Amino acid sequence: ERASGHVCGKEEAWYVLSAEPGATIGAGFTRELSDEELRAAALDGSIEELMVWHPVAPGDFFYVPAGTVHAIGAG
Repeated sequence: ERASGHVCGKEEAWYVLSAEPGATIGAGFTRELSDEELRAAALDGSIEELMVWHPVAPGDFFYVPAGTVHAIGAG
């Protein structure tokens, strides 16, 4: 992102077209993390447990501010 001029990432808007029952989107963390905690969680895979997971359904809209960790969950 930095190479394209986005120092802190970019804003995103997600619109859910379809989703299975129980589908989720992760956006942000449940608590503030130090750089060391974030790196360790990314390396050992526990980062998923630190994210806030939102249930989704068709028609839902999510705004993801620049610099926010985010992921599409199952479904």
